[in-house]
Amino acid sequence: MTAPQQIGYYHIEGHLGSGRYCDVYQATDPVRKRTVALKVLKPDLLTGLKSVTNFLQQAMLAADLVHPHLAWTWEVGEAEGLAYIAERYVNGPSLVRVLGASGPLPWEQALELLKHTCQGLDFAHARGWIHGDIRPQNILLSPDLGAVITDFGLANALRQAGLLIREPAYLAPEIWQNQPFSPASDQYALARTWAEALRNQPLLGDLTQQTQTEENQPQQIKEQVRAGLSALPRPAAAALAPALAVQPRHRYPTVGELAAEAERLALQAAKEEVHAWRENEVRARREADENARQQAEEAARLEALEKARREIAEQIHPETGQQAEPQPEVAIPQMPSQPATPIGPAITVVDSASAVEIPRRRPDSRRKRSRSWLWRFWPVWVGLMVVAIALLGLWVDNTLAPGRLFPATSTPTPLPPTATASATPAPTRTSTATPTPTATATATATATPTATATMTATASLTPTSTSTITNTPPPTKTPKAGTPSQMKTATQGFNPAGSTP
Repeated sequence: MTAPQQIGYYHIEGHLGSGRYCDVYQATDPVRKRTVALKVLKPDLLTGLKSVTNFLQQAMLAADLVHPHLAWTWEVGEAEGLAYIAERYVNGPSLVRVLGASGPLPWEQALELLKHTCQGLDFAHARGWIHGDIRPQNILLSPDLGAVITDFGLANALRQAGLLIREPAYLAPEIWQNQPFSPASDQYALARTWAEALRNQPLLGDLTQQTQTEENQPQQIKEQVRAGLSALPRPAAAALAPALAVQPRHRYPTVGELAAEAERLALQAAKEEVHAWRENEVRARREADENARQQAEEAARLEALEKARREIAEQIHPETGQQAEPQPEVAIPQMPSQPATPIGPAITVVDSASAVEIPRRRPDSRRKRSRSWLWRFWPVWVGLMVVAIALLGLWVDNTLAPGRLFPATSTPTPLPPTATASATPAPTRTSTATPTPTATATATATATPTATATMTATASLTPTSTSTITNTPPPTKTPKAGTPSQMKTATQGFNPAGSTP
């Protein structure tokens, strides 16, 4: 189709596309110095209109919808047998073209564009406007402006003229029940549009008017919506589900709340994702620390084993304090019937590198154990030495001063008969000698000085002599009877054989 060069005073610069009701051109307004989207109505539409002028007036009402995310109407008119609507120009393709070229939109990008369209629709709904034909063909994506809704004026004029064709894929269920359009129906169509943008296919199949009027229609729509939302991201499905409710009262009060809920769920999902990422990081760090700790424990264990091996080697070679150099192994033949007997119990040291079996040397170990046992009880030895020194002192003191500490008791050994007389004054001593079995001799001296007799009898019978020494104070008077010579004579007259002299 060849584009006209000029329509009215608009200079045509290019063809933007064609729709069901009109052809769209990019044109320039030389008077106002601006670029517009010039929508020229098709002749088939004009023949079905009762009044073209009334139709254009309904489209001109959208000139009040001045919003960054709305394509408002600049001007309407007729020229050269053609009727046109001049709208705000948006530099960008439609959503349906983007989906056909690049596939479904990422959820983050779709959320941003959904917020734009919700802002534009909320602005129009607040002023009493209803679009009635929200679908991907009527949403433009501009790199400068974002998402922009078009055809507000054309859709309003077609709805008023009764020529608006209902699209089953985006039409709310209540419209099929001959209820009027409302902001809730625009919300339903917008939710279906963005669900398709995320899936790159319609959320529901084309439902004809006959199937929509059946009694099972609400349940059928619920099942299809549930199946379609299951393929969407979790925050998108949770946000769009209320907007796709069958009953209008179950939807959001406004489309602005739809955008707010979608943003909240997306932020919550992002926080959960960050939290999960942090948990994974913490878990990975803990695992790394645990692995490092295990490696450190293993290294410490190996170091302890090596230290124990060196200590055992030093015990085996205490002279040098070094482990003996390994000698080359020499094969020594052994008789099978006479196995080698080990010197002592073997000590086996096992580490990660090798296992060394070293026999224990019994003499060195016994010597060390005996030395350690003696030194362990050194307080006992010191105590015993103190006691011995004390007893020795007591014995010396008693020797120098006899009878001061302990009474002297002695059992003399019989010797050959001898007599020793001492004229030195001394304590009185009584000696009693009892030969066994027949002869008994008792010598008692009462005079001072006192003679001490020591007798030794040699006979077939062993005499037993008991001497009792009694310390008595020296007498105050010198006795008159008894001389040493008399005592000596009495002693010599003792017959050890028991015969009478």
